[in-house]
Amino acid sequence: MNTHSSAIQERFEQALERGRSEGVPRGIELLRELASEAPDCADVWGNLGYLLQLSHEYHEAARCYEKVIGLRPQDWEAYRRLGDCWWALGDRRKAFASYKPLGKSPLADSTPIRQRIRATEPLGPRLFSEGWFLDAAFLKRLVERGFARRYARELFGIRRAYPAIRTSGFPAYVNYLIEHYFRERFDRFPIAPCDLCGGTEFTPTFFFLGQKSVRCGECGLEFVERKPPDSMDVLADWYNQDSSIEFMEQEWHSDRVFTDRVARLRNVVEAGGSPFPGAGARVFEVGCAEGHLLHYLAERGAQVEGIETGAKLVDYCRDRFGLDVNRSTVREWNPEKEAYDTVLAYHVLEHLEKPSELFRKAHGALKPGGRLFIEVPTPDLPNCGIIEQLDELHGYGNLGHLHYFTPMTLPKYFEKFGFKLVGTYEYNSETLPSGGFLGEKTTVP
Repeated sequence: MNTHSSAIQERFEQALERGRSEGVPRGIELLRELASEAPDCADVWGNLGYLLQLSHEYHEAARCYEKVIGLRPQDWEAYRRLGDCWWALGDRRKAFASYKPLGKSPLADSTPIRQRIRATEPLGPRLFSEGWFLDAAFLKRLVERGFARRYARELFGIRRAYPAIRTSGFPAYVNYLIEHYFRERFDRFPIAPCDLCGGTEFTPTFFFLGQKSVRCGECGLEFVERKPPDSMDVLADWYNQDSSIEFMEQEWHSDRVFTDRVARLRNVVEAGGSPFPGAGARVFEVGCAEGHLLHYLAERGAQVEGIETGAKLVDYCRDRFGLDVNRSTVREWNPEKEAYDTVLAYHVLEHLEKPSELFRKAHGALKPGGRLFIEVPTPDLPNCGIIEQLDELHGYGNLGHLHYFTPMTLPKYFEKFGFKLVGTYEYNSETLPSGGFLGEKTTVP
């Protein structure tokens, strides 16, 4: 915060609070007034720019971020958001000029920043400066068995991919080819039929670093074309890192977030005709993270169990809360047959290579009439703006997400695997929505 009077500080905090309680337009109005009175306050300009960005007022938002950079030349977030505004306005040249300083900042190795720079920078100078196409690894790949066929298939599909290339940017498409086929080697993962309907005709939707997202022509499900076994997070051991556990503790388990989560779950369960899990209920959570929800249900008398993929998370659940949690992926999970009243999975399904495995195993684990609850991000990303598409939490910017569900596609899973959908909800997390879906076990899938 720039140096300014305590009165300005107090009004700034009041403007933020009223913006949260009364809505974005009111927040914009109050911050505009404050910016005219305190033009040297970078935080006022930055928050005003953010609210304008949420309202798709990109020109004015860009001016706000330029003000921030003038006042705080090393405010790297302002550079990123300024570039996003120019990209949303279709000016990739200005976007690249805004992103370029980030290449020498502490954020230079960040995946979202690398994508932004590579998707907007002039293509020719980069290719020749790197000389990647002349190195030995590239030449060796050209003669690998099956490589020419896979690469030719990709290039022959460029006409069908044109809308996605136009959205992502041609430099982003070329960068995808480099990352996918020559560096990260995502092409080692097979192309599988659609997990929901078995379809094999896909339309590309977006290119992000080494990943190509596609939409099934049969059922409309969107997913990453080549997916690693289990999930990208398991492959990278993301859930077994201290930094990841710290992030979850701060972002997912604050009092406000946890209270909201429990309230939404309670409302959808009770509206669906069942009592909220308590004494006598057996509950299993797939991907229970640090165990806060299971601990809450256990205190209400429920008998709880869960699985997680990281050993450190499992130890956290056991040591802090004394929970019956084991290390397992969904693929390895072998649940007791018809043992549970409720199975829960918060933001797990989008990470899986095959979401169908969770539905099938949950169906077998539940008693007749038992409930399966799923919460996932639900934005229809191909119809969102570029800023939402680049979002690193629920957009294509999250490389750990392998499937992208909507309120139209996820219910099809419940129906296919023997569940009657009895309740749903949707809420916004920052700019993109998430949704909860509650199904009752009714038939044999």
